[in-house]
Order: sequence, then C-alpha cells, then structure tokens
Amino acid sequence: MKAIFKRELSSYFHSLSGYIYLGVFFLLSAYYFVISNLMVGSNSVAEYFQNMVTTLMFLIPILTMKSFAEEKKQKTDQLLFTLPMRTSSITIAKLLASYMVFAMGIMSTLVFIIIISFLGNVDMYTTIGCYIGIFVAGTTFITLGVFISSLTENQTTAAIVTYAVLFALYLVTYVADYINNDFLTGIIDAIAIFSRYTNFTNAIFDPSAIIYYFTLTFAFYEFTLLSLTKDKVD
Repeated sequence: MKAIFKRELSSYFHSLSGYIYLGVFFLLSAYYFVISNLMVGSNSVAEYFQNMVTTLMFLIPILTMKSFAEEKKQKTDQLLFTLPMRTSSITIAKLLASYMVFAMGIMSTLVFIIIISFLGNVDMYTTIGCYIGIFVAGTTFITLGVFISSLTENQTTAAIVTYAVLFALYLVTYVADYINNDFLTGIIDAIAIFSRYTNFTNAIFDPSAIIYYFTLTFAFYEFTLLSLTKDKVD
C-alpha cells in the first residue's frame, strides 16, 4: 500500500494536476481573504471559510478525476489487481494521496489566519471548528470524486460528473426552503451536505455532522470497492 501511495502522490507533481490544484486553490483563497477580511478590516473567519468550501466544490473534481479513470484508460488497472494486495488497500492508498494534496492546500491558508490575527483577536474555537469542518467535508467530497473516477476511463467525464453532483448537492440546500412536504424535506436534509458544513462556520461544533460526513465517506469508499470488484470480475 505504501508503494501505491507514493506512486499516486508523486504522480500529482510529475504532471501539472497537483500544481494546478494547489496554485488555483491558494489564489482563490487569497482572493476571498482580501474581499472578506482585508477590504473590510474584519477578523472574522466565518465568511472566509464559507467561500472556501465553494472553492473546493470546483477544484476537488480536478484532484480526483484521474484516480482510477487514468488507470482504466492506460489499461494499468488490471495490473493493479494482479498485485498481492487487496482492492481495499489500493483504494485507500489512492484516497490518502488525494487527501494529502488536499491537506497541503488547506494548511497553506494558515498564513491568512496569521494575517487576520493582526486585525484583531481571532476566535480560536471558531477557527478550529472551521478547519475541522473543511477537513471532514473535503474528505467526503474527495471520496465521492474517487468513486466517480472508478466508474469511467475518461478523466474529463469524471471531473464533470463529480462537479455536477457536488453542485446539485449545493443547490439542494436552497431548494429545501421552498418545499413544504415533510417527506421530501427529510430526503433533502439527508443529502444536504453543505448545510451541515455551515454549522462549523457559525461556531456550532456539531458531532452529528462529523458522524454524517464520515458515514458518507465510508459509503462512497464501499461504492468504490464495489465498482472496482465488478471491473476485476469482468
């Protein structure tokens, strides 16, 4: 598993995908920092982190699109399956590589928190809560993207479908306000992954939200295994 992890992580930086993801993420984060904090002289991190999750919705498909789609395109997926390693170990290694690049981007934003501290006292509880929220939500988004990548051999298709699903889940949060049916409202609440993230930016540490994200992450991980097992059998 360690070898697959190193191979996958290095592939992000042997190609342009890792640099593009981190570069664009940092530039967009800097932009939101300027308009949310510097231009208005605010030391609140809430709006900044609300914008950050929107940034991830656009960028994570770029991060995950090649995970398995590239293997299928180059016909190296069958070679992976012949290794003396479980499919679950291969999947975890690829997920960990994506999580690592994602974490690099998130950690780069600490420089903005340091700058914000010069504008006034930063609420550390809110800040820590926001980072926890962005990590657990991002983990779920990445696992979803890797699952979708396992369904196709076209990276562009994987990226577009991942973005479309995330965008649809983003819109669901707003649709709920216009529906009066309790059954439909319950369904929408169950898939409204963005609304639970908002709790963290509002300084509400909600353990049930963390459980919710980890549950979805595990579900998408299991879906990925089912997809790969089907390919292996075929």
